[in-house]
Amino acid sequence: MLSRAGLRLPVVAAATLVALGLGLRLYGLVPPERGLLFAADADEGIYAASARLALDGHTPYRDYFCSAPPVGLLLFESVLSPTSPPWGDASGFMALRYASVAYGLVTLLAVYAIGRQLGGCSAGLLALSLLALDGWAIAQDRRAMMEAPLNMFSALAVLALVAAQCRPRAPLRCHKR
Repeated sequence: MLSRAGLRLPVVAAATLVALGLGLRLYGLVPPERGLLFAADADEGIYAASARLALDGHTPYRDYFCSAPPVGLLLFESVLSPTSPPWGDASGFMALRYASVAYGLVTLLAVYAIGRQLGGCSAGLLALSLLALDGWAIAQDRRAMMEAPLNMFSALAVLALVAAQCRPRAPLRCHKR
């Protein structure tokens, strides 16, 4: 069994990697005025406008074309609702980008937990470091698009599967006909 000092090192390493991942994802996005200068993707504007139209009472897929899936649209609406006036503005757009960074951080933690469950502390730290430093993941976690929440929900689903498979359980009882 590991001593307290032995447990502290993996926690410090994981916290450092998460902080590094956060710094890389927020680089150039803070303050918000600087973040607006970060190269926008056309999809960001489409998703933000779609969510803003839905919040203004228009029905997606009927009143206007919406390329976002329903759950994605609800995620965007939940971020824009408290942060953006009815006509939309830059603060709402940056709130969407910051929400994507938050989704990315949850993904980092989920991937660490998956690695730790499957291969121990070293595997968790390796998985965390690969994702925290991956340029493609960093780029997607910085933009207000569907990739960050999709990655988060996928990682959480895999974590739930791994956790269910790793826990002891009673034998499966099937209903007899």
